Amino acid sequence: MSSAPPHVPTANTCGNCDKHLRVVHYGTPRCPRCLPDDTTELKTCACHLVRYCNAQCQRNDWEAHRVACRTARANVERSSLLGVEARHISFVEWCKHSREQFNFPAVWALGAGTETDRTATHLFIIYIDVDEEISTTGEPRFKRRIKTAKCASDAEVRQEFAARYSSQWKVLDAMPLCARIFLVDDGLPYGLEIVEQIAEQLSIAEMRSQVFPGMKCDWLALLEDSVAAGKPIPPGEYIYRPNSTRTVDGLRHAHTERWKASYAHHFAFAASSALDVPQHPNRIGLPPLFADRLPAF
Repeated sequence: MSSAPPHVPTANTCGNCDKHLRVVHYGTPRCPRCLPDDTTELKTCACHLVRYCNAQCQRNDWEAHRVACRTARANVERSSLLGVEARHISFVEWCKHSREQFNFPAVWALGAGTETDRTATHLFIIYIDVDEEISTTGEPRFKRRIKTAKCASDAEVRQEFAARYSSQWKVLDAMPLCARIFLVDDGLPYGLEIVEQIAEQLSIAEMRSQVFPGMKCDWLALLEDSVAAGKPIPPGEYIYRPNSTRTVDGLRHAHTERWKASYAHHFAFAASSALDVPQHPNRIGLPPLFADRLPAF
């Protein structure tokens, strides 16, 4: 009974004739599939997918290998487009067009508008993960998601990033009614991996103190979901009471919205009656033409 043929690594096997270098036996006697003793290496195809023992074997295999070979070589050429310059330009543009997605989480995480406001002493740092791919047209595309985010003091930021730059580099100065944001893509070389931004905190701080006093926000989840969605997400469902959870408050918010929708007409009638809208349409800004169409009570 003949023994089973040895397992042969692809790197040592001809893609056409399936013969292999003697090195696969590690000094054991040669087999009928071994190439001649003077064959010490195989010729690698330009696509780097297969190897051949000689040019004739490569020609013999061309019909079967042609499509995969051309596709692989095209991908190698296109992959050169995924260089530092393209990724850096894309990163800067993405930060510019996505800034509204960062503002609310940054301001909330830094405690803007509260007794523990840290906007004057801390920065909000967002670390980005990037998936690189090539589109069907051969253009580079970069899909980004949030790796993590944190608040860090000026001293901590200097310690983390200053060593990468010259002695003249310094942390972005604090500004009144603003939050400082650092966006970091660690896949880029030093000097290109950071984009600095300023988020105005006035309106968000007012909302926090007047609409959501004493509430907490799951700001990291809000940031992750906003970036994944490619647009700002209303923060209501990410805000919760200190002794509750986002899930419980989210359910309560959903029930409240359904309740308001179910009884909206009752509210409208009550408000119209209380304001005596048919007689005083200017109280809700309706022109007389529409006021005449309101139902009588």
